[in-house]
Amino acid sequence: FKPPKFSSQKIKNLEAIIDKIEKEIKIQRKFVIPGSNKNSAWLDYLRTVVRRAEIKLIKVRTKNKLSQKVISYLNRLSSFIYVLARYAAFIEKKLESHPHYKS
Repeated sequence: FKPPKFSSQKIKNLEAIIDKIEKEIKIQRKFVIPGSNKNSAWLDYLRTVVRRAEIKLIKVRTKNKLSQKVISYLNRLSSFIYVLARYAAFIEKKLESHPHYKS
């Protein structure tokens, strides 16, 4: 089995797209409760799947000589899916909820 090759350019391209979307919607760095609309909820779910894959790859990386670029790409992919979910809510003009914590 030969793992796919991931170049630094792929990571940079994904980061550029993330930056562009973030500037357009002025994204907030807060935890978002999923479900403001169907599309953003599915994207939030997809993000958890990508995060799970990233964590599993980190665990097996040393045994299988997996490139750090693959893990970096998954991390950026997760961020990309996050901004897509926020963008989906933005397009539908849905207000997203943030949790409130009592002290």
